[in-house]
Amino acid sequence: PTGSYYVRTWSYYQSYLGEWYQDADPGEGDPPPVYVEAPNDTPDINFVLTTGGSVSGTITCENCSGGQIISFALSEELAPDFSNLLDKLISLGYIDGQAESSPYTLIGLPYDTRVWIYAWWSNQFNFPPEAGDYFGSYEANPIILREANPDLTEIDIHLKEICESDYDCDGICNRGESSPSCNGSDNCPSDYNPSQEDNYPPQGNGIGDVCDCECNFDCDSDVDADDVATFIADFGRFEFNNPCANDDHCNGDCECDGDVDSVDVEKFMEDFGRNHFNNPCPTCEVGDWCVY
Repeated sequence: PTGSYYVRTWSYYQSYLGEWYQDADPGEGDPPPVYVEAPNDTPDINFVLTTGGSVSGTITCENCSGGQIISFALSEELAPDFSNLLDKLISLGYIDGQAESSPYTLIGLPYDTRVWIYAWWSNQFNFPPEAGDYFGSYEANPIILREANPDLTEIDIHLKEICESDYDCDGICNRGESSPSCNGSDNCPSDYNPSQEDNYPPQGNGIGDVCDCECNFDCDSDVDADDVATFIADFGRFEFNNPCANDDHCNGDCECDGDVDSVDVEKFMEDFGRNHFNNPCPTCEVGDWCVY
């Protein structure tokens, strides 16, 4: 509608958000007006208000008692360290974290643009989220709203605890650890892989595909995807103790030039077809499961 509007601004997570009101005093406890001063005439400050779509759904969290839940939409996928949350923020909403299941709505979302939907619960909202907070995302991120169908419903989010027992927050606990927020033993603790796929040959070796190199440079029985000392044998000193599946992994083509490294001139640099006598390698073990 036409008329005069006031803009309220406030500091939030070292950024600034704005909100429109048709009344000069939108509510008790709000900060005082912000004045713009200039030596001459104050230039026009123009705002363009556009319509947009909305998403709504239910946020579930079994242990989010008290505090608040923030739902938000971003114009790109949220970084693992949350560093782009403020820069890419499109819409923000709050609900009290009292019930196990609460409805939410985000408005003002652009059309024909990929949008990512997230939610975060905390008692204090220290930034970035920390252990003890709960976090989740819409499982089918990103979404695209169209003007012909501007309001999407049933965009549901389930929050899981952020905890030290689950480094990558995929719901699978670190090996040897347990937590109410995760189950099982993660076959790739440092990379998000809730499906726990383990299909790289040999299939079912206990190492998730997303972090499976299948090559043991130092032949210490620990594959190098998680080996503490990758190029020095350090028997018994490994992070998650993934044993070498068979001896072939200790004879791998670690730089992937087609030569087995026991007779390779340059074990960690490509030098196609030459053995340690600098003669052509007559037989090369290609396909030894070292993935780069």
